[in-house]
Amino acid sequence: MVAQKKNLKRKNEDVKSLPAKVSMLPVPEEAPDFPRGGASVLSRAEVAEARAEVDAQFDTEEQKQSLSKKRRKSTKPSSNAYEREGELLFQIGITGKLPKFVNTLRYKNLSIGMKLWGVITDVNAKDLIVSLPGGLRGIVTTEEASDLLFESRGIAENNHQDVVRKKSLHGEKSKNGFDRLILADLFSVGQLVPCVVCKLEHEKDGTPERSKKKIWLSLRLSLLHKGLSIDSVQDEMVIMACVKSIEDHGYILSFGLPSLSGFLPRNKEGSNDSQLKKGQLVQGLISNIDRMRGVISLRNDPKLVENNMIKDYKGLSVDLFVPGMMVNARVQAILRNGLLLSFLTYFTGTVDIFHLQDPFPNSKWQEKFSENARLKARILYVDPTTKAVGLTLNPHLIQNKAPPMGVKVGEIFEDARVVRVDRGIGLLLELPSKPAATPAYVKIYEVSDDNIQKLDKKFKEGVKVRTRVMGFRFTEGIAAATLKASVLEQGVFNHSDVKPGLVVKAKIVKMEDFGAIVQLSNGLKALCPVQHMSEFEVAKPSKKFKVGAELRFRVLGCKLKRTTVTHKKTMVMSKLKVIAGYEDAVEGLITHGWITGIGQHGCFVTFYNGVSGLAHRTELGLDPGTEAESAFHVGQVVRCRVIRAFPKLRRLELSFIISSDRSCVGYDKTMDTKIGSIVSGVVKSLTTSAVILDVPTEKGSIKGTIFNEQLSDNPGHSEQIKALLKPGNMFDRLLVLDIVNQSLILSAKYSLIEFATLLPSDIVQIHPQSVLQGYICNIIKNGVFVRFLGRLTGFALKHQVLDRFSEDLMKHFYIGQSVRSQILKVNEETGKIGLSLKQSACFSTDASLIQGYFLEEDMISKLQASDSASSDISWAEYFVIGSCVEGEVQEIKEFGVIVNLKEYKDIVGFITHYQLGGVSIEIGNIIQARILDIVKSDGIVDLSLRPELLQHCKSRETKGKTLCKKRRKSEENVELRLHQKVDAVVELVKDDYLVLSLPKHDNNIAFASTHDFNMWVDPHKHYTTGQKINATVQSLPNASKSGRLLLLLSYLSDLRKKSNTDSHPKSDSLRDLSVVSDTKRARRSEELKVSTQNEPSIFPDSKQIGGESNYDIGSVVEVEVFEIKPLEMLLKFGKGLCGRIHITELDCENKEGSPFSQFTIGQKMMAHVIEGPQIFGKRSEYVWDFSLRTSAHTGNGVDAKPGNALASQNLNIGDTIIAFVEKIKKDWVWFVVSRHIRGRMFILDSSTEPSELCAFQKRFMAGKAIVCHISKVDKKSRILDLTLRKIPSCYERKHGVAINHGKSDCSTAVKKEKVVNDIHESDVLGGRIDKILPGVGGISVQIGAHIYGRVHFTELMDSYTENPLSGFKEGQFVKCKVMLVATTVDGKLQIDLSLRQSRIDSEAGEDRNTNKAELEYLGCSIDKISDLRESMEVKGYVKSISSKGCFVMLSRHLNARVLLSNLIATEYENLDEEFPPGKLVEGRILSVDHVSGRVEMTLKTKSVTGALEGDLSRQDIRVGDMILGVINHVEPFGIFVTIENSNIVGFCHASELSDNNIDNIQMSYSVGESVEAKVLQVDEKDNQIKLGMKDSYLENKAMDGILPYSVSVGEDGDGFENIDNSEIEENDGSSEESDKNEIEDVSIIDTFPAARELEARVSVPPLEVTFDTDINMSDVTNDNNKENLGNEPSELEGKDGTKLTKRAKKRLKEQRELEIRAAEQKRLEGDRAPDSVDEYEQLVRASPNNSFVWIKYMAFMLSLADVEKARAIAERALQTINFREEGEKLNVWVAYFNLENVYGSPPNEAVLKVFQRALQYCDPKKVHLALLGMYERTEQHEMADQLLKVMTRKFKTSSKVWLRNIQNLLKRGSDSTHMVLDSALLRLPRHKHIKFISQTAILEFKIGSAERARSLFEGVLRNYPKRTDLWSVYLDQEICRGDTSVIRALFERVICLDLPPKKMKFLFKKYLEYEKSQGDESRVEYVKSKAMEFVDNKLG
Repeated sequence: MVAQKKNLKRKNEDVKSLPAKVSMLPVPEEAPDFPRGGASVLSRAEVAEARAEVDAQFDTEEQKQSLSKKRRKSTKPSSNAYEREGELLFQIGITGKLPKFVNTLRYKNLSIGMKLWGVITDVNAKDLIVSLPGGLRGIVTTEEASDLLFESRGIAENNHQDVVRKKSLHGEKSKNGFDRLILADLFSVGQLVPCVVCKLEHEKDGTPERSKKKIWLSLRLSLLHKGLSIDSVQDEMVIMACVKSIEDHGYILSFGLPSLSGFLPRNKEGSNDSQLKKGQLVQGLISNIDRMRGVISLRNDPKLVENNMIKDYKGLSVDLFVPGMMVNARVQAILRNGLLLSFLTYFTGTVDIFHLQDPFPNSKWQEKFSENARLKARILYVDPTTKAVGLTLNPHLIQNKAPPMGVKVGEIFEDARVVRVDRGIGLLLELPSKPAATPAYVKIYEVSDDNIQKLDKKFKEGVKVRTRVMGFRFTEGIAAATLKASVLEQGVFNHSDVKPGLVVKAKIVKMEDFGAIVQLSNGLKALCPVQHMSEFEVAKPSKKFKVGAELRFRVLGCKLKRTTVTHKKTMVMSKLKVIAGYEDAVEGLITHGWITGIGQHGCFVTFYNGVSGLAHRTELGLDPGTEAESAFHVGQVVRCRVIRAFPKLRRLELSFIISSDRSCVGYDKTMDTKIGSIVSGVVKSLTTSAVILDVPTEKGSIKGTIFNEQLSDNPGHSEQIKALLKPGNMFDRLLVLDIVNQSLILSAKYSLIEFATLLPSDIVQIHPQSVLQGYICNIIKNGVFVRFLGRLTGFALKHQVLDRFSEDLMKHFYIGQSVRSQILKVNEETGKIGLSLKQSACFSTDASLIQGYFLEEDMISKLQASDSASSDISWAEYFVIGSCVEGEVQEIKEFGVIVNLKEYKDIVGFITHYQLGGVSIEIGNIIQARILDIVKSDGIVDLSLRPELLQHCKSRETKGKTLCKKRRKSEENVELRLHQKVDAVVELVKDDYLVLSLPKHDNNIAFASTHDFNMWVDPHKHYTTGQKINATVQSLPNASKSGRLLLLLSYLSDLRKKSNTDSHPKSDSLRDLSVVSDTKRARRSEELKVSTQNEPSIFPDSKQIGGESNYDIGSVVEVEVFEIKPLEMLLKFGKGLCGRIHITELDCENKEGSPFSQFTIGQKMMAHVIEGPQIFGKRSEYVWDFSLRTSAHTGNGVDAKPGNALASQNLNIGDTIIAFVEKIKKDWVWFVVSRHIRGRMFILDSSTEPSELCAFQKRFMAGKAIVCHISKVDKKSRILDLTLRKIPSCYERKHGVAINHGKSDCSTAVKKEKVVNDIHESDVLGGRIDKILPGVGGISVQIGAHIYGRVHFTELMDSYTENPLSGFKEGQFVKCKVMLVATTVDGKLQIDLSLRQSRIDSEAGEDRNTNKAELEYLGCSIDKISDLRESMEVKGYVKSISSKGCFVMLSRHLNARVLLSNLIATEYENLDEEFPPGKLVEGRILSVDHVSGRVEMTLKTKSVTGALEGDLSRQDIRVGDMILGVINHVEPFGIFVTIENSNIVGFCHASELSDNNIDNIQMSYSVGESVEAKVLQVDEKDNQIKLGMKDSYLENKAMDGILPYSVSVGEDGDGFENIDNSEIEENDGSSEESDKNEIEDVSIIDTFPAARELEARVSVPPLEVTFDTDINMSDVTNDNNKENLGNEPSELEGKDGTKLTKRAKKRLKEQRELEIRAAEQKRLEGDRAPDSVDEYEQLVRASPNNSFVWIKYMAFMLSLADVEKARAIAERALQTINFREEGEKLNVWVAYFNLENVYGSPPNEAVLKVFQRALQYCDPKKVHLALLGMYERTEQHEMADQLLKVMTRKFKTSSKVWLRNIQNLLKRGSDSTHMVLDSALLRLPRHKHIKFISQTAILEFKIGSAERARSLFEGVLRNYPKRTDLWSVYLDQEICRGDTSVIRALFERVICLDLPPKKMKFLFKKYLEYEKSQGDESRVEYVKSKAMEFVDNKLG
């Protein structure tokens, strides 16, 4: 028995060591159990299961023995207590002993058959990766993912290969269909799954690498539910099941056991089964058990499953436990690292410290638990062998959800907090992640690069550490982290860090035949393929590349964690931009790639990440005739340019021609030439493959190319034309096929030129079932590519190319062949077009092929004539086909008779034996013959002597005779008409055409082609002379078209009927209606006569197809409905014929709903034929088109314009039509307007109601009739833009009625109106919120497919509320009204919208009617400044805040200013926080200036008495009041005083300042001085207050009281005092003079209107703006003074024109002198800024190139709040400063930046506009740096980041730009400087590297990390150790930091260098100076001794 156990043990070890494909418990095939016979009745799976059980039992015994041995040997205590006691974990169920520790689950504790609960972390194509408890990871193969997959694999293995081959040949599929199950459809990342260990695999060589250990898992329920029976299943129990099949009423479930099955019904309340798929695992609650049948019914309610707990019942054992079950547990014991719980009475389980309720348990976590406490727990793992059970208390797992993970692998945290220190094990950290903190655990070997044994001494709880995330333990919800410095500094840490194009250093670890395996970082490997190991092919890579070598590589791509790199030198050293995705490829981008293929059409170039493109052969830059294979080779690195990119199609068009000059020269010339246009050209040169031409244009000539295959539709003609062409020959008509690299690709094919207008160039122009002309551009094994115009290409699959299948398509087609193709399907998203080239569907319907043939024949004859001087083709004009000619028989040959034509001896006549007609002739006979054909190129005239044909000549000679009357009467239809069916006789059979005669039409001569476009290579039908055939007249004789009668043979189109009978023996769909057999149809068609009447259809005769009845267009036919589809109704009529009625061919009586609703299947009706038989469906059936419209019956048009009555030429914008819904695609609904016209409607055009917009897709059903209005007509693509809103015409909008629809008047009216497409002012529209703008920007609303409008912040709601944006979100549908439609100065569209319900409800153009109280309070209906009045209470939103006040938005157009003194009564330190933008405020209007539009407002609240607290109004001020104030402004004629605690300004004239005369007012008074004054006059009309400051006025101030501290109230209560008139009399003159002076004083403001303007504006504080240059700004007068004064009367006249008195004149003169004297004094002082516009004008005229003066001038205007004037000054400065003074101009530009940054609207856009202008005049680099400086000063970090990205791309070789980037990052505390540093080193020139790195290190020392700075310096000095300048800078930075130990250590390193004495002297001197500065004499002596020692060594 012992020996048997050893053998079994050895066998089990062998199994574990096998790395073979894993099935369930794999056991190698050995000797049979019964070698003498008696085969086993067990299946393979059951045998494997039994063997696994035996192996597991012996493994358990071995574990017991090993445990007992370890106990005996462990006499010395282990440092890890967990390991010492943890082995008892799996013995608890057997021994019953309570352990001291809980052992976490490890690899050595696992055993086969163990059940675990895990989380799926990765779903691959062939396996699943599952995260297990304890940080373990397992693998689930495809076979082990489900019992269904396992069974399907077993069936496939047991089936014989021949049977499988037969099934595949016959097209049979597997019955079970499980082979099509995909793991990604059944499982998802983050899904919790119970699994079973089926195999453990590890290396036996003793290596400790964990990566060598593998855990193979199984999700099969047959293993999970092992031991489960119908008796052990209980009601309300949660069980895991697998979906076996999907039925109508539910799902059949499998539990992995043959005795049990289950059923999950559909549509149960709370069920979550809408997405269940076959093979998917589902967890459900048992609702019913049928024990007789063994059927279990489940409920899939997530809430019930989550809260369900397993109950104790009889027979419950550990084997029945499934991980994930929830139990009620009780704390039995608190262990040192976990809990011991008891549950279900008899069972115990452990919870380790990582599965507690608290994710951050500290060292005192045990205090939170007490024995016998009740807890909810879930089973984490079960070991059936040892009876050990693991539990979890994790709150996420308790809720049956995987714990979330808020961190990323590789993420670094600077301030992670230590939560717990586990001695000898590791650290528990708290990572500050968002939205919640994440626990992380650092094992002891990840704490440091050095060996640390005692963690508790180095780390304490609460300490902050720097850590990096290495991985996740998904089951515990814990991140695995590291503290190793080496790992923290790694740049490439995981696969997410590997980006395509990244240059890395890697070490070669292994060489293989396919390439080299290189290691980027620890555990991260990559492959360098053989072709990428060198620029050239390497014969023996292993010799050139040695294992262990470190080389530079560049990452090519990283897909599915497989990284590929290249070592090609050009790729590694490339500085060009990398294309890592199709979105990165922009037109004009130049980059490096490598050639992966060379084909006929060019070279295929591959870039990074698998991106590839094609460089056409015309873009390779090769000389004509040079092949690409001779110039390039596969693997070659090339430099190419992106011409065009199609990201959605994953296609790139490239060019090897890099020169940008070439593209610039040709661009303008090709602008006038479009693809599809007809041009002419002159032959310039010839190559072997093409003809080069000069194509004349309006701007010169451009190059054109005609490839050989594009010279003719006939390949034989192409060769002849090419051979005859010479430089100078001209092509009159050429079609532009494409424009490639400013060169035209042309075609001379007649078929393409003739149908040029119908050829599509865009996929939108292609419609299914249409037949288009094209040419073959490529033929592959699977099909044919057909190209139209440009690069628009379709593909015809192999079975859609020919009517009869052929393996080799090259035998039937050639590249360049002209073909007709039928469009089968069009996919606009992918750009793919499906075609059919079958002759039955694409036969010719005209004679363009034979027409082009004869025109090319004429061209060849002309080229021959021009080539030979003796050749002349004028003889052809003498001979007319069908006429008679006389000649002499010259020679009789076996093949015919040669006739000599008398007048043209060089021309030969030829008569075949058949054309002799039985006439015997001899040499020398003179004969008269009829001309059948003329071959100009060969000089041959084909003649005929047949009597039937010669009658034509005789009848013409006897015009007046009656010989032919009887014959003529018998002939029918002598005159021929187009499309007429005729009978013809073959007269001559040529290689490419037939010469025919028409017996019933006077034996006219006609021609027909024997080929067709799609049958050119195939051998045509053999014809013989005299054969009778049927044909159709396609072209009557015309001199412009070769002068021949051209026919189309019927057999070319009759192939359609034949192919239908041959290709489709089985009928379906419409074919089921054709019950007539092929033989009957053939017999009937022979009996029918061919009609020769007019037939407008170009299709085969309907009688030949359908029977005896005539179904011509317009005829009425009885039809029967047999199928109704959404857009058409299928009919049957006649004898087995099919038809259809398109939905647009019905009269729509009901405007809504489907028109087909009134019809039923089987209904019969009369319908009109509107179009003959056409190809329909996949089987190419004949289908007639019918109509039930009244207009089709009567032939008259209708007004409603439904269906085919519409034509794109007759449609106008605003027309009302009926359209039918075709499909809904994203935000568009597509309509069918007619059979050839489609329409589309954007979602926002379908309604104005948000509720209807939300239900957009439900409102439009396929086939529904909708009444729409046309908003746009695209006649080229035949697509209409529709809307449900009525679009009035211009006259309807103007007059209310439609007067005229003429174009001229309407267009004039439209220009006068603000109209954008169909959007007008006052329109109510539906919109969708696109973006909620920051601050008070409002909302951006989309109102059209490409039209957006803006809702002002005050237009959001009717009532102003706090945070009005809270009720809106992006993507929300809204109803809005258009308030304004305008165009900005730069041409951009501006649309202002409103969301106010009152505006939407009101009629267009009318204002909302509101009462006075509502207007005063709400303020939201104040649209005009005229609505405001003083003391009016209003509401508004704060727009902006500054140190001097704020602006408040009252409405869309009105802003009010609130000075700082009027903000609020109390003072606040931070106004930005108290009045943020968007805050709702209430206030009162102080003043309204209707002229300037300025509104003053106060936010101070009212007192009880009605006045503002501490504030005065004009009504409070009375004459005689004493006031206190502050001087606001000083002028020579007086001063302006602002009354204290108010916003009122009074004026004190110079005569009222003092009782004595004041010589200089400006010297006596200054701005800001506090003064006392008396109110002399209050002028309410002019809103003026006049003050007096004389001492005589102020004598009695104590008695009168001073405002505003006290307002005296008189006896009458009117606020006035009884004042004696004597108190205000003048003291220095008579009363008369005093009266005069008083009159003059009163009128002084009227005399100087500038003073009135100044009074209104003097209270406006200057707005601040920060410039690069400091400018002192002061309050001065407005610059309008000069203009206003100029308009006033002269100094000798008063306001009314009267002359002034002598006294007044003298006073004015004195004032002028004082002003001049003060101005001169200011200039002499030189230290004061100018304070008037005139002074600044003088300064700028004196120094026009001084930017400082201009900037001060701008600041002066800003101080007057005149922003527009400041902008105008900036513009003047830029125009005035000389262009050579670039620095001065740059200063002005910078000031302009700052101005727009503060006052622009919006600031960002305004700044960028100025910035773009500045780039045109100044150094771009300086301008960029200036703008960056402004962004940094104003802390606009986002704008700075965007600008830096642009700068690093634009100035990638500038170290200054890169340094600014790093400086910006360091100031903001970013850690991504290393990435910028790496990018900079890749782009900067090598000679700048040292400077850049050193300056970066200096920045790191100053504002970054000193450690990073030191590493940078060390890296540079390692390569350049003799650079003393670098050592000096390094030392200076360390000295600045002041760490003495570091400084001295660095000095010690420096003085040990081996440098020249001169450099060492410098270093020693620096060292000595430092030590002297420290004051340590001993250190000074030490340095001196070191210096002497160095000198001695040098001398010695």
